[in-house]
Amino acid sequence: MGPRPDRPAFRVRLQAPLAVVEARAAGRARGQHLSNAREHLHAGADAADDLRLEVATATPAEVARAALPS
Repeated sequence: MGPRPDRPAFRVRLQAPLAVVEARAAGRARGQHLSNAREHLHAGADAADDLRLEVATATPAEVARAALPS
């Protein structure tokens, strides 16, 4: 799927310490692949982000409010 002028895209990076990400993965009923966090730790690190959010202590609702335009 290519760019859509009617739907602008923004790159949002969600950041959390590796230990937090791994703990969350361990607590999931599905998708328990602890190595995924380590493998993706630096994915896209050289790309420009429109917004970076620290999510280690944020709830999903807080992250959504911070990421979505008002």
